[in-house]
Amino acid sequence: MTQDAVPESRINANVPDFWDWSLATYDISGLPEVLLKLQDEFDFDVNLILWCFWAGRWYSSLSENQTTDLLRSTQAWHKRVTVPLRSLRRDMKDMKDVLTKKGCKSIRREVKNLELETERLEQDFLAEATQNLASGVGNSSDPAAEHRYFRLYRQLCLKLEPAGHLSVEGQMERAGSLFAEAQQLINSENRDADV
Repeated sequence: MTQDAVPESRINANVPDFWDWSLATYDISGLPEVLLKLQDEFDFDVNLILWCFWAGRWYSSLSENQTTDLLRSTQAWHKRVTVPLRSLRRDMKDMKDVLTKKGCKSIRREVKNLELETERLEQDFLAEATQNLASGVGNSSDPAAEHRYFRLYRQLCLKLEPAGHLSVEGQMERAGSLFAEAQQLINSENRDADV
């Protein structure tokens, strides 16, 4: 996952670093629970959901093809690297009898740190690629772009198939509702910060 770097002169200084913005945004009360529902119920990548918000606020002019290509380009990394580390970390948590042994907790902590680093690398790639596609120039916020980016991402996800009591349409609706809930939490926090 490499992209040519955007020249410093083309990067808009008003656009926050994606990783820093994501960490601050993830701290919004109630937001982690909504994002984890999207992750656990639909196998969505929280980084890509956060990207939809970040890019919609500062890079809302990406075309459908650019957006789809960008989202697709990160899926292999996420599925082959981040998800297995997350699964390993979660599996280790369930092995309470082994975790009491000397050194096991530190190994789990190291796996968690590796998982976070893979997410940071993914976000760095997304930010750099977004800046390249948008010629490095950030623009004004467009909530419609946030929804457009999420709709395109949702369409790429493979888990949107009939499961349990929800049809594909029901799952699309449920995912859209969760995204709207996340958007409301983020916008509410931003309004409070502006006061």
